[in-house]
Amino acid sequence: FIGDDSNGTFLKRKYNECNFAENDDLVVLPGNQSGCAFITVNNQGENTIIVHPGSNQDITLKIMAANSSAFKNCQYVISQCEIPLEIIDYGFSEAKKNNPNVVNILNLSPIPETDFLFLLKNVDILVVNEIEFEHICKNSNSSNFEEIHEKFQIESIICSRGAKSTLLYRKNESVVEVETVKVDNIVDTCGAGDSFLGGIVAGLMRDLSLPESIKFGNEVASKKIQKKSAQVQINDLNF
Repeated sequence: FIGDDSNGTFLKRKYNECNFAENDDLVVLPGNQSGCAFITVNNQGENTIIVHPGSNQDITLKIMAANSSAFKNCQYVISQCEIPLEIIDYGFSEAKKNNPNVVNILNLSPIPETDFLFLLKNVDILVVNEIEFEHICKNSNSSNFEEIHEKFQIESIICSRGAKSTLLYRKNESVVEVETVKVDNIVDTCGAGDSFLGGIVAGLMRDLSLPESIKFGNEVASKKIQKKSAQVQINDLNF
């Protein structure tokens, strides 16, 4: 969802430059400003982000219902928490209604300030960092992956830990560690989480196993943080 402002026009152009020929899934909200973020980066490559949600915050259930056909042929449905939580819940529910085998993936970022546990009932793969996982545990009176699974029936939980290994919990299995990629020259961490998530889904769509997909996600993120800007085109990173 984008606004009909100059940023929306820019986003449509970038969309096409990335070889997405059709704009049918870009819904324009008339009279709205497109969401944007203002990012500062320090000398260590760490970032601080101020977000103006714009059209992202103005999505309604009525608008979603009018565009529900987008969920009919989905293999994966992915969301972060940068839109209203009831919209995420609707999308995940609608996806399951259309295809029980769809894989719903939630990246709990940024951490919601209001109740969010209701989102987890239709999540197949949960992607979090350590702080986000602690937030879930605190709000659900849980202490580990197994308890989160038992309460919400989430099949797989992926927990990134910065430079340390990524943890993967899968139903009825022991926790697996997936090694990250060492980076000596961190330029800009903005977009690292998005790149990690995109890499995981790209791996799954290439029929890689989930551990292999996480490894690929770590590789994508490691290359991204060596580049400046949040709008690095991943296909230009020489995979």
